[in-house]
Amino acid sequence: MDIQIEKGQSVVTIRLYDAALLGDVPFLLHLLKEDPLILERCIIEKSSNIKQSPLHVAVAMGHLEFVVEILRREPKLDEMIDNLKGSSPLHIASAKGHLQIIETLIGAKPHMCFARDQEGRTPIFVAAVSGQIDALDSFIGQTLMQRRGGPMTVKLYYICVSYITS
Repeated sequence: MDIQIEKGQSVVTIRLYDAALLGDVPFLLHLLKEDPLILERCIIEKSSNIKQSPLHVAVAMGHLEFVVEILRREPKLDEMIDNLKGSSPLHIASAKGHLQIIETLIGAKPHMCFARDQEGRTPIFVAAVSGQIDALDSFIGQTLMQRRGGPMTVKLYYICVSYITS
């Protein structure tokens, strides 16, 4: 995975992205002792020169324990949209089919199932077009499908993907 960090990033921030890439929770905890505001800084810095949050990176790499720890410490990161494709961490998990991460992210912020990326796609749609049938099952299994069109939309995606992949 190519992490895009631009000029002017602090060494501690770069080390945080290294920890996210490796899923190194003990190193994350060490960095948080060194700089308790490092995750807040990522939110502030992201608006100017970081393309993805450390949560996006950990989700893409499938590091569940790192995802859980970072959400426990800074839940706002779950709602951050990256500067690459306008994707939330849930979009990325849906595309990759990281089921436990999908369930963790939905559990933290159920409304993010309806967030749209730059192309107008929801995480449910991303799972469908990526052929992630098990991910669709995760969305169906959640009680968040109370929104208009929720369960029927997911079931329709599921039927389409099942047809295409069979």
